Amino acid sequence: MQLQDNLVYNSLLGYYMDKGVSATPDHDLLIALNVKVDRLTADMRDNNTDNTTRIARVETRLDAIDNYHAGIDLPHFKANSEFVDDLRANWKFIIGISGIALAIIQVAVTVITHYYLK
Repeated sequence: MQLQDNLVYNSLLGYYMDKGVSATPDHDLLIALNVKVDRLTADMRDNNTDNTTRIARVETRLDAIDNYHAGIDLPHFKANSEFVDDLRANWKFIIGISGIALAIIQVAVTVITHYYLK
């Protein structure tokens, strides 16, 4: 980037010319500003490139997740989910009935041992 094409250079040059100050003593300042503007421009390009790369990686990951989810057999998954839910309900019912049956057996054994085996 040439110094004369730089927007900062042109604006500062115009400012100093309007004030009646010659631009030659500020030449070093303008060069330093030009270098800083060039660094900022390069940093912004690098940042933009970095963000583009990161976005591309995230899109790749999302595509892989979408492909994985597309490969799941949904009716089969629903059938398995219903089976597990039914199993849980049946298991709770079996445990409840078993508890009641064991309580009845315990009462019967207690009555038999207490009254008949004395």
